[in-house]
Amino acid sequence: PGMQQTWTPASNPLQPGTSSMVFACDLVVENGAVLNLNSLTLKFVDNARIIVRRGGRLNMINATATSISCPSERWPGVRVEGNTSNNSQLGLSQGRLWLTSNSVIENAVVGTWCARELPNSAIDPLYYGGVVISNSSTYRNCISGVRIENYQRFEGGTVQLDNLSSFSTQRLDLAVALRC
Repeated sequence: PGMQQTWTPASNPLQPGTSSMVFACDLVVENGAVLNLNSLTLKFVDNARIIVRRGGRLNMINATATSISCPSERWPGVRVEGNTSNNSQLGLSQGRLWLTSNSVIENAVVGTWCARELPNSAIDPLYYGGVVISNSSTYRNCISGVRIENYQRFEGGTVQLDNLSSFSTQRLDLAVALRC
């Protein structure tokens, strides 16, 4: 908890000196941790995901998360876990994902899903409410770009407010044909 790391092509702990990393298992940002990915490409096998746990934060700055090979072989995508019972979306109860400066999530089944995914691809209704802030970024060739589950946010317990997630200067690109 409280740990912050910044990964760049020069300083990533997995493959220093390269801008591309391959993941055969989930990349998990735990509660209290902040991971900054700057100018990197992360490639995932068909069952590996990025998971941002409640209270974790992932910042992607000019970074790409994609499948390891052909666009028709999709990876699951990013999961941002929330806390359905925290109706303010504030504090460490919610996972947070920030996409900025031309970041890309591509070739995913669900680019970003604000929920905890269970083994059978069902979702746990106690984990709604994760927050996604996306600015000048792209969801490309994903079956679903973003899924935000039904989550009620209130001020003072009575006034309903919008979800804190926001998307500005966004591109949603769909592939017309896939070739390997």
